[in-house]
Amino acid sequence: MCPFLACGALEASSLTNLTSMESMINKLHVQCRYASVVDGSSPGPKNLRHRSRANEATSSSEAGCGWIGAVGDLAKHLRDSCTHAEVECTFRGCNAKVQRFQLAEHEGSCEQREISCEKCEERVKASELSEHLLGCKLVFIDCPQECGARVLRVNLDEHEKECPNVVVCCLFADYGCKVREKRRKLGEHEEQAVVAHSRLAARCVGRVLELNAALEQEVSELKQALAGKTLQYNRTFELSGMTNQFNHSLMANSNQLKESLVEKTSQVRRLEARLEKCKRTLAAAAAPPYGEVSVTWKIENFSENAKGKEEIDSNVFHVQTKAGAYHMYLSLGFSRKGYAGLFVCSTSEEGGCTNFPVDLEGTSLTVEKGVLNLSYRFQEGQLVETVDDSLGWDDMMSADEIQYSVSRKRKERAFESNPVAGEAKPEFDVADFLEDDTLTIQGCIRLTPAEKISI
Repeated sequence: MCPFLACGALEASSLTNLTSMESMINKLHVQCRYASVVDGSSPGPKNLRHRSRANEATSSSEAGCGWIGAVGDLAKHLRDSCTHAEVECTFRGCNAKVQRFQLAEHEGSCEQREISCEKCEERVKASELSEHLLGCKLVFIDCPQECGARVLRVNLDEHEKECPNVVVCCLFADYGCKVREKRRKLGEHEEQAVVAHSRLAARCVGRVLELNAALEQEVSELKQALAGKTLQYNRTFELSGMTNQFNHSLMANSNQLKESLVEKTSQVRRLEARLEKCKRTLAAAAAPPYGEVSVTWKIENFSENAKGKEEIDSNVFHVQTKAGAYHMYLSLGFSRKGYAGLFVCSTSEEGGCTNFPVDLEGTSLTVEKGVLNLSYRFQEGQLVETVDDSLGWDDMMSADEIQYSVSRKRKERAFESNPVAGEAKPEFDVADFLEDDTLTIQGCIRLTPAEKISI
């Protein structure tokens, strides 16, 4: 806000950065914002005195920071060296902020610092040490069975195997005694229950004798069964001798049959190869002597592509014949005044068959442009003689055949209405042919290689 009320608010875009003024301000000397205040006076220009840069080190006194320096150096002083500036504790989880000269004292007692457990030397936070000691394995603890022993927590399981206050089963538990008593009292129980334990043992011995008798009976039955199986095995062994002789004879016959089968299989494969060769020969004999392919050449933006040129060519296409694949293309030319020509051409580009001449008999071409639909067909004996040769008509379409052209009719009417002395009627111009913007040529290209030509 401008101090002059009538001026109103200031816009940032209307202010000008005075570099020279900013440089002068940065050279002014000021006290640190954490400087001490003497006799109630506030720090300001009237209390300043110049110091050399050698005295920029700050005081660690609690009275305040004694730094005095240039305005431009104040931010760096507060960030890096002022002992009274507030800084954050470096330990993760502690959000305390203290003055820099108090930081070391704070971090020495910070609850988030890591310390080593005196028992197991594991590193834990100071605030978590008490909780850690409750589970530390190297801390001595009293036996939970209150036997009076103090053991390391890690050895508690071993101690309980011998602790006199642990409740255990009677030694005759396997015989049926269900008494559970502390280990130190178990001997007294065994002395008092001798008769009961004897009865339990006798009962178990009786059951063992019964089981023994049953096992002996089962063993006897198994022996009888084994004797029967042995007799049966002996009879089987005698039969196996006869079987071995039969198997030997069968194996010999089998080997002979295998050898015969291999020979027959070889014969069949040779016959199959001959049959396949005969099939290929018959297929080749039955195939037509020529190769044939259908082609559609549609020229979009015809006026733009053809105007000013003597010819335009189609993409190369391939005609597969017995002699090989011939690489061919169509060409539309305007070299003859008053006509548009169409040719079938061969090319040596991209390789291809070079067996020439080839006969174009049966090849047909249809030109569609606007309302025109002109068809042409090659007769026997019309040949493409060599590679890069062509055959066709340079007068495929004459001026008379395109008199439907609007622009041509406009020229003729203009001439008839206003003839100029000494000038003839307008002749065909390529511009007339280009008036319609799309030309389509449909072709059925049939090539007969030289060996099949009959002239």
